Amino acid sequence: EMRLGLGAVLLGLGRPAAARAEFEGALAIHGALYGPQHPFVASALLGLGRVALAEKQPGRARPLLEQAVAIRQKSGVDRIEVARAEAALGQALLA
Repeated sequence: EMRLGLGAVLLGLGRPAAARAEFEGALAIHGALYGPQHPFVASALLGLGRVALAEKQPGRARPLLEQAVAIRQKSGVDRIEVARAEAALGQALLA
C-alpha cells in the first residue's frame, strides 16, 4: 500500500515517471501476493492509467483503466472507488 500512496503523491507533484515506477512496483507486489483480481491490483492499474493520462497517452491508459474498473466492480469495493476508476476511464475515452 505504501507504494500506491507514494505513486499518488509523485503523480500529484507532476513526476509521472517516478510515479510509474512506484505503481509498477505495487502492481508486481500485490499481484504476486493477492492475485490479479485484488483491489490493490486495481489501484495500481488505476495509478498507471493516470500516469499515462498525465503523459498525454490515452491509448495506453484505456486498457489499464478498463481493467481497473472491471476488478473494482467485481471485488465489491465501495461504489466511490469504482466511480473514481470510471471517471479516469472517461477521461481516457474523451482524450
